[in-house]
Amino acid sequence: MKFVIAIVFFPLLTFSQSKLDFGRYTKVWVLDKDSSHPKFILDENNRITDYSPFHISKLNNPSLYIPDSSSIVFENGNKYILSYLINSSSDTVLINRCDATIYPAETQILVNSQWKTFQISAGSTCGNSYFKSLLLPKSYYILHIERPADGTILTKFRVKLKFGNTEYFSNISQIKLTKEEIQKAGLPIKPFSL
Repeated sequence: MKFVIAIVFFPLLTFSQSKLDFGRYTKVWVLDKDSSHPKFILDENNRITDYSPFHISKLNNPSLYIPDSSSIVFENGNKYILSYLINSSSDTVLINRCDATIYPAETQILVNSQWKTFQISAGSTCGNSYFKSLLLPKSYYILHIERPADGTILTKFRVKLKFGNTEYFSNISQIKLTKEEIQKAGLPIKPFSL
């Protein structure tokens, strides 16, 4: 009888995979100005004007700005953090992309006075998903960052993007997280694959 049980459960043990924690992944979506109809080349660049929804940031450097009122909730219940990737310089910036998202992206939270990796972008298993887009001079992208699960502990939060060899950090904002999610910060994140 013991031999039969081992044969029945052995395939379940050998082909099982460790469970992915999907809360450890994020996506930073770039919004098209007019999403009512599909376009071959997305019209994502917005010109910086006096009426832009942010203050003009550092000259000659791309910057990532999260406004105070950054919470977005869609009718389907999906939650996002509004932000802006701003190019106030006179040069075009090449942005690493994975389809409609910026890749790689990372969210970080402040734990015990140290910034720790909280989430990473998932990426894609299709190599054709990766390309570079243009963020034109004096322009910005509107971004929606997938929001972590809500909790009750107010936590300092920022986003890190990397273009070429340069890392860019957003301003510091705040989100509410659970104690369990905060404890995961800084721990290794398994690469995402299907």
